[in-house]
Amino acid sequence: MNKKIIFLSIFVSLLFTNSDVFATENNVVSLKVPFTSEIPNGSWVKPWNNACEEASIVMVKGYYFGYTATTKKIAMADMAPLFKIEDKIFGSNADTDAARTAKLINDYTDFSAKVKTNPTLEE
Repeated sequence: MNKKIIFLSIFVSLLFTNSDVFATENNVVSLKVPFTSEIPNGSWVKPWNNACEEASIVMVKGYYFGYTATTKKIAMADMAPLFKIEDKIFGSNADTDAARTAKLINDYTDFSAKVKTNPTLEE
């Protein structure tokens, strides 16, 4: 459960990094993040059955690059190389924690990540 909270913190932090969008307690922010499932093809088999981190990376990338939608084919093409990189540097692509996900983003994508524990609305 703690791992999920940390990953969610990373995802939320990534969405608001270098952005003019912010939230307060009194308003709602709706970001146009292009959604993809961790199993874009609908088949719960490896490596897709553990691809929530990779799907999140692809969605954040899409948001930063201004994409408003993605296709199953594009999502799978963007996620597939991440599995190979994780297998090579971590020995597995299953259940990547926040630190590994941030390393993957920082070393192998065009944007950056920072693990932030207990972020505040002001941050």
